[in-house]
Amino acid sequence: MKNRKKILTGIMAVFLVCLLVTGCGEKAEDADTVDMQKEQVKVTVTDGVAEPGSTIQNLKVSEDGKYTLRVNYKPDREGLITGFILYDKDRSIVRAFTAEWIEISSEALELKEGTYTLELRYLTNQKDKEDFERLYVEGDYEYVEYDFLDNGVWNMELEYGLVKDSGPGMYYYLGMVCGVVFTILFLVIMSWLIRKTGGKVSWGYRKDSYDERQQLARGEAYKYAFFTLMFYMTVVSVISEFYGMPLFMSFCGIWIGVCLSITVFAVICILKDAYMSLYENAKGVMMLFSVVALMNIGVAVRIICEGRPMLEDGAFSVDCVNLVVGIMFCVILAVFCGKVVYNRKSSEEEEGE
Repeated sequence: MKNRKKILTGIMAVFLVCLLVTGCGEKAEDADTVDMQKEQVKVTVTDGVAEPGSTIQNLKVSEDGKYTLRVNYKPDREGLITGFILYDKDRSIVRAFTAEWIEISSEALELKEGTYTLELRYLTNQKDKEDFERLYVEGDYEYVEYDFLDNGVWNMELEYGLVKDSGPGMYYYLGMVCGVVFTILFLVIMSWLIRKTGGKVSWGYRKDSYDERQQLARGEAYKYAFFTLMFYMTVVSVISEFYGMPLFMSFCGIWIGVCLSITVFAVICILKDAYMSLYENAKGVMMLFSVVALMNIGVAVRIICEGRPMLEDGAFSVDCVNLVVGIMFCVILAVFCGKVVYNRKSSEEEEGE
């Protein structure tokens, strides 16, 4: 007991030190932001002709390196498409895209010192939009019909700039350590609380955690989980390669496949009464799953309320990971609770007979 208290105290001390150190530095995003600007843009369209037809914004890069182009663009009404082009000092195109409204952080761009130009072209008809995308936008052209308005006034809020990619600093690695320590601490505290309330959880480290029937069922579940992940990866790769839809080709997209395979494994084990080990009970598992699900859903709700984009460059952003994990645990918990109720009713019916 004394050794356990010493270990717990040591973990908490390391966690607090990591938390203190990671909170004392300047955020890299704030320190590396270069030339972020805000503009109010007004465009008047009369009989399909925009005035002005385009606007030019200059961005200065003080040193060579990798930068992320950030653009937040919000018109006050629909009916107008804007084409964005980032030129270097030699008028070569660095990045180009079209949007009605957009909040984007591009991939890392290798930029040289000098002045860059961000041009906004106001496209008022389908032909101009198609021509712009064929000439400037990389990748396979995809025809998308849009309802343009021939007349009207658009007021846009434009925020743009370059963020220098300085790579992960000391605070990043300390943050990772802090996360690992917090996870260990969380598991220790949860195990203690669950035992205090009459629940039992086991991490499956004992050789005799599962009987022979359970081990066979779990082996079958592993097989189906593996094939589920392979099928998912194949489908999303085909969709991205042949249909130009990179929606799932990101860290979060891959994590969706991992969570899907975990869900398949867990559901099969639960249905075959092979999920719980011989050293845990339903109460402990339900408590643990409920807390983990609520924590991830809570983080996801906070991210959504903050207005952080769920998509980056056409793919799910890393901010979606907590939502995916929360949904996974909710599904597993629902199946687990349903199985517990079913087993209980079956036992009562057998006893009644």
